[in-house]
Amino acid sequence: MTKFKRFFNPLIAAAFLCLAPTAVIAQPLSVTLTGKVTDAEGEPIHNAVVMVKTDGNLLAAARTLTNTQGDFGTFTNSTIELNNSGQARLFVRKAGYLPDTNRVLGSLSENVGTISLVRDPIEYRIDSIIALMNTAQKIAQMTQPHLATPSSNWGGN
Repeated sequence: MTKFKRFFNPLIAAAFLCLAPTAVIAQPLSVTLTGKVTDAEGEPIHNAVVMVKTDGNLLAAARTLTNTQGDFGTFTNSTIELNNSGQARLFVRKAGYLPDTNRVLGSLSENVGTISLVRDPIEYRIDSIIALMNTAQKIAQMTQPHLATPSSNWGGN
């Protein structure tokens, strides 16, 4: 029985090592992306949020804001780690605009060029309606009382 154990214990250990998932050691990579964010007319967008997300994560690995000329280049985390897929995506957001979320980065040290954001059509309509209102109408709109919540017997007998 001892010969059996001596033979199969190393065999089982070898099989386990072959079948066990291999750990990927992530290497920190420097983020030196640069670029510019503009609107559809080519005007720079100030304070747009530019984020790098890795491996399908919901949270940004690195982020920055555009300056008054719409340029970006200095990220909160100067190094990030790429784990499973080794893929990083660039996300750009600004209130009032549709986000740009479809850019797969080939490198973390490239000039991504100009990213043009398109105005959100719903935001544009709201802005257009507010622009037509006089001051009294705007104040009335902002200070309206909230609708009362339904009583406990609402909708029933």
